[in-house]
Amino acid sequence: MKRASYLSMVLMLLSVAVQAADHITFTSHPSRQSRTISGPEFSEYETIVQKLVAALGKTREISDIGPDATYIRADIEYRGKKYRINSWYPVNRMNPKIAFSEKYGMVFVASAEEKARIEAANSKRYKGMHKFWDDVAVMREQVVEKQSATRRPEIKDEVGPVFDAKKIEDLLAVAAREKWTYPRVFDALKDAGVTHYETVTTQHAITYYGLENMWDAPVPKEWKPLSVGDTLNKAALSVALKRVQRGQTNYTTFLKEIVAAGCAHYRVDMTARNVTYMSHSGDQVVEPVPPSQ
Repeated sequence: MKRASYLSMVLMLLSVAVQAADHITFTSHPSRQSRTISGPEFSEYETIVQKLVAALGKTREISDIGPDATYIRADIEYRGKKYRINSWYPVNRMNPKIAFSEKYGMVFVASAEEKARIEAANSKRYKGMHKFWDDVAVMREQVVEKQSATRRPEIKDEVGPVFDAKKIEDLLAVAAREKWTYPRVFDALKDAGVTHYETVTTQHAITYYGLENMWDAPVPKEWKPLSVGDTLNKAALSVALKRVQRGQTNYTTFLKEIVAAGCAHYRVDMTARNVTYMSHSGDQVVEPVPPSQ
């Protein structure tokens, strides 16, 4: 074999090996649930990754997260190079009351104009990171549509209820109006395809997750961000839980009380049927969700 042909073959094999290793791993925090996109599926995301790499320039890691934030991490390996993106943007990107500032972090705004003005001041690199998450969300929607179109009817029972954001929004409105008990709300959300949901208590930011997608609940207009300590006062948390369970407080008051008790975040797991309340320092309390009456 000629030397030139041999070298060409080696380079081709190396190229194939590198491309085979290309992947993106998305990890949700603090739940640490992850999903990896690789192989043929990665080819659908390759253009998105290329745009991100161009926007990042020489930067290999970029973060825009806060100490009490739910966020998503993207670990990317592309053409032999590794990149890491930590961001709360994909969790709150659909919230019209939140702007993302490279200088000030996540900022609550009063109008779309204010949001646009704040985000226009960001650098090309920072905007490129947000464009990456926007493109990933669009791609996921397209993938879900393709899967829904090709999925056999009998498979629906295998994967469980289909996540429907509109149905979830409607049932939450009915639950609030009719003052459902929490176990009843929990069961209705599960029946609507919710696998788990997470709440950043200081921001009243609630994100519902299904098998394929997620939905950010609108933040009440009257809500003002709160400050939370680092330590979880378990006794005060217990009192707040008992008060809301007895119907002595509404959800807004409950949130304020658990923030005062040091709870920065909580996660509801529909499979385990429990709620985990967490503080900045890592303290946590796990409470079971009782069955509906």
